Amino acid sequence: MDDRPETYRARRPRHQATDIAAHSLQIERGPMSLPPSIDANLVNLSAMGIRFQAAMPLEVGEPVTIRLSGEASQPLVTCSGTVRWVRPDDQGGWLAGCLFDQRVEWEVLGELFLAGVLSADRPAASPTETGPAETPAIPL
Repeated sequence: MDDRPETYRARRPRHQATDIAAHSLQIERGPMSLPPSIDANLVNLSAMGIRFQAAMPLEVGEPVTIRLSGEASQPLVTCSGTVRWVRPDDQGGWLAGCLFDQRVEWEVLGELFLAGVLSADRPAASPTETGPAETPAIPL
C-alpha cells in the first residue's frame, strides 16, 4: 500500500528520533475521521515533514495536525500538514509520511535536539534517499 509516486525521493536532512519514551506524538485528524486522533511514534523529522509509525493507516491526502509533546506533556511542536504516503511496517503497524504546510524553524529543531527528542546521530543514507551513486574524483 505504498502510495508514493515513482518520482518520490526522501529529502535530507531527516533527523532520527531518539529511543526515549519521554515524548509523545498525537496525530489529529479531520472532524469526519474516526478516530479523531491517534497516538503515534516519531521515526524522523525534518523542517518540512515527519515520518511516524501508527497502529492504524491514515488516508493519503488527509489533512492532519501533528502535536509533539515532551516530558510532562510539555508542548514542543504543533504543525499542520498532509499525509503524502502510507505503507505497512514490519511490526504490524503503519508508517506514514506527512508534508508540513509551513517549514519548522531551525530554532525549533534545535530545541528538539536539546530536549532529547531528536538524535544528532545520522544513519547511513539508503540509495532511495541519495539517488544514484556518484563517481569518485580521481586525484591528479
